[in-house]
Amino acid sequence: MSKANSMEESRRWYLDRLSDHSLIDDAVAVKTWEDEWDLCIPVGGSRVTGSQNFGSPVLAAKAMETLWGYEGFPDLVLNADSDGCCELSWGVPLPEHFEVNYTTYLMRLAVFGGMFGYSEEAITKFLLDVERRAELVEKINSKLETEDCPDCNAVVEL
Repeated sequence: MSKANSMEESRRWYLDRLSDHSLIDDAVAVKTWEDEWDLCIPVGGSRVTGSQNFGSPVLAAKAMETLWGYEGFPDLVLNADSDGCCELSWGVPLPEHFEVNYTTYLMRLAVFGGMFGYSEEAITKFLLDVERRAELVEKINSKLETEDCPDCNAVVEL
């Protein structure tokens, strides 16, 4: 995908979710994967945190170096996983994961959405999508458990 197409797709994605669209005006384009670009949206207003995923530590480090020169990207932190992918985050760190049950999981998603500055409408839509997926997974797993099928021992997860 071309850089221009990537940027337009990213811009639309954030327009559908952010409560403060003016933050997009100060976004910084970064290369995230071999042939992909994305926007890093600064903090501001209700958006107190941000993050971006990268396909390699080299791309993440270049983005980190770039973002140091812009306002709205405080407290940059780079985290790598064992697969070589990286996440660059800025602003207020997200709370530790605290999944006691499904309800607290949904509450955590809503809190995180608010920290990212997403609109109530976008958060509600996302939570409804999560709920629909959970119901579908439950139906599939229930069917797999009741069918007489030797190859149907798989359990589907979200």
